[in-house]
Amino acid sequence: MSLEPIVRTSLKEQAIAKIREFITDGGFRAGHRFYSEKELIERLEMSRTVIREALKSLETIGLLQIKPGDGIYVSEASISHIVDQVSFGWTQSPARMRELLETRVMLEKAALELILSRSQPIALDALDRINAQMAAAIENGESIIELDIAFHRSLFQLTGNATFQELSEVISAFFHDWRDQLLDKESGYITLRDHEEITKAIAKKNMAAAKTWLEHHLSVWERLFEQ
Repeated sequence: MSLEPIVRTSLKEQAIAKIREFITDGGFRAGHRFYSEKELIERLEMSRTVIREALKSLETIGLLQIKPGDGIYVSEASISHIVDQVSFGWTQSPARMRELLETRVMLEKAALELILSRSQPIALDALDRINAQMAAAIENGESIIELDIAFHRSLFQLTGNATFQELSEVISAFFHDWRDQLLDKESGYITLRDHEEITKAIAKKNMAAAKTWLEHHLSVWERLFEQ
């Protein structure tokens, strides 16, 4: 029987888990104002940096909404909140993450099929804009994690199917905390190249090329989960 490697839990992951417990055990409902950043720092006895990173992750997956100058709120209910129940345990298992990667590849390929099956023109403005922002961010030595997320989110938005978009958010959310292990400056250029080629293939309605570049783009995750 093979043993899976032990994955150590970071402070941010611990903070995310505790904040989720606060939401569930504290009776917070969609639309309710949540604890402030200061209150979370005091309750968890963690640094402001850790708390902010945890809150940003929870906002990315749609569990919280941060309103500058107003406060932190529990987001409206959606399919993506399934993540709140299962993601922490799943992301600790490389075997489970490999299965999720397979699911993600199938889902994104299905999105391409749906996008390219439409007879009307495909609006690629959002993808082009994100690609340009990513190129600038790489040159300036800035993180491209959120831009990578935005690219794939925009890809699913092109399907015009709201339920499909939410399902994609569920799958994508599991990968959020692994991205910082992949998206350094060198790999950032590769990510940008892949995004640009996927965009070009969609513009030309070349299904085979779009899928090939998508598979290449996501293959980097396989090596990560084999470690």
